[in-house]
Amino acid sequence: MEIPTILIAFDTDGIFQCLPYYSDEDKKWFDDGYIAGPIDPVIVKTKLTSIADMYIVSESPFYPKNPDGTPMFPVINDLPGRYLNITECYNRYWEKYHQEPDVKLYISDNGDYSEAQKADFKYIRHDLFLRTMKEAGLLR
Repeated sequence: MEIPTILIAFDTDGIFQCLPYYSDEDKKWFDDGYIAGPIDPVIVKTKLTSIADMYIVSESPFYPKNPDGTPMFPVINDLPGRYLNITECYNRYWEKYHQEPDVKLYISDNGDYSEAQKADFKYIRHDLFLRTMKEAGLLR
């Protein structure tokens, strides 16, 4: 197994699309523009898993889920600050691979640059992340 060289921490609300198999209750929440986002988490997982270790750091319950309701990505959201949750992603990466990632990204739409900076991650707006994936041929 090749070690993923990219570490990505995701915010949730405003980032990911609602998936067809979500519960009717969850789908109602995704009608709100604040919850729904432009990124398909299934494509992200399918296309990036081999090169990126990915985590959810948002306290929101609307993180991407598998059809059985389990989180699609590991959820790290119980520390008392977003930057601490982001930092914990790094700690988990280090525990798994015993090396530095080449790139550490925090994907968000909140403008919470300082949280990423405190954790020593690069803040990337969700729309730029999506555009970059399209330009790289990872999305249709």
